[in-house]
Amino acid sequence: MKLNVVAGLVLGLLSVAILYVCHWTGWLRTPAGENGLPLATGLLHILLLIWALRRHRNLARPEGVPFARLFGAGLLISLVGGITVAFGNLLLTQVLDPGFFDWAMERARFHLAEQMATMEGLTEADRQARLAILDAATPEGFAVQRMVQTLILGAFLSLPVAALVRLRSLKSDF
Repeated sequence: MKLNVVAGLVLGLLSVAILYVCHWTGWLRTPAGENGLPLATGLLHILLLIWALRRHRNLARPEGVPFARLFGAGLLISLVGGITVAFGNLLLTQVLDPGFFDWAMERARFHLAEQMATMEGLTEADRQARLAILDAATPEGFAVQRMVQTLILGAFLSLPVAALVRLRSLKSDF
């Protein structure tokens, strides 16, 4: 349990640090930065899951750790990381740079408008309704969205990582 919390805190703090560095260097405002930030944090997530789940395997009894336990550990790591990311986003949008939230919503409107331009059959009322959803967004909702995204990503990443770690522990028994 302690390993999971530490790995989740490391995941969250490093993800927030990457966001802050990308934001303050201006790299986040470039197309490469917009695409690179999720890639960097996703890679960090994978590496930390592999490290933590392998540690679980190495500390386990000789018969190994069940897949469900490894998967649950991956989810807990992602939950702790997601909560940390949410607090980091709140700190950024409420204290350090209140203009960041407005910029993020402007980018979201731009991407949504691009998406809707390619959709067929949308009426103007549909377009306005979709854009109104962004107008109702808050920094708190933005932080919760980041937490949920981290948890969902962790669930999808934990499945194959836990399976590979479990298979590796079974092969080492032979």
